[in-house]
Amino acid sequence: MSRAEYDRQRAEYIKSHTRAERLRLAWLMAAYVHRNRSTKPRVSYSKGFHGSELRNAGYDLDQVNALCASINAGLTCPTLQRFSLYPRHVFISLFRYVAGLMSRQELNAKLIEESREPYAPESNPAMVLRAAFREAEHALITLPRTPKHLNE
Repeated sequence: MSRAEYDRQRAEYIKSHTRAERLRLAWLMAAYVHRNRSTKPRVSYSKGFHGSELRNAGYDLDQVNALCASINAGLTCPTLQRFSLYPRHVFISLFRYVAGLMSRQELNAKLIEESREPYAPESNPAMVLRAAFREAEHALITLPRTPKHLNE
């Protein structure tokens, strides 16, 4: 895909999605990537929920799984590869704030709490979040979409 084509698709994506929708989709992608990276056997609720929501948004899960395989191999999305859990937790809080479901004080308390977790980056967490959002959104823009009738 050429740079001009990507810029056109990105502009179209931004126009067609609200800020809350963009944060929600980035959260879904970060959560799906995190669950895909996890090596511990777990109940597949999260992967199932996030996967079904991505499918409902029109994404082909085979393509998303291929993206996750390339992330696990270290070929793409280095920030999501290294810090998948931190954006997963912060993006949902940002989504809830932007959607009006959380106050500014609650958001600040949640961000302070998340910054103290062992999985949080040691320095410049805002840069990590920007990079993770950019990588997740880039993946969401470039992944092939499926027609709505195939998702039902």
